[in-house]
Amino acid sequence: MTSATRRRASLLALVLTLGLASAANAQDTPEQLASLARQARTTQQHADVARRYRVQADALDAKAAEQEKRAATLARSAPPIVHKWPSMAPKALQDAKQDALDTRRAARESRELAERHQRLAVEALAQ
Repeated sequence: MTSATRRRASLLALVLTLGLASAANAQDTPEQLASLARQARTTQQHADVARRYRVQADALDAKAAEQEKRAATLARSAPPIVHKWPSMAPKALQDAKQDALDTRRAARESRELAERHQRLAVEALAQ
């Protein structure tokens, strides 16, 4: 096994270990995560930031599912005209749909940041 192959194998083990670790810490705020991301320099720090972003994305996905469920409930009780002209929907329904979209977008962005820090962890290992 070459040195590069051993490094990749150890990084994979590290990433899997950190990725499977439970979220022992309280939910990080976006400001805390951004600060940790800016300060990350080592492989372990980047892998930890990636894990935290994945935990945040999972929490956001769960929140979005609840918001979508609420929007569906509101849509069922909306007047029939809403199905033909969605702009005629009550403000509560429009807000619920928008909240769900925004939360899904935030979850997607968190997953993208997690992938970025996983790449940075690999690059830090190669140095």
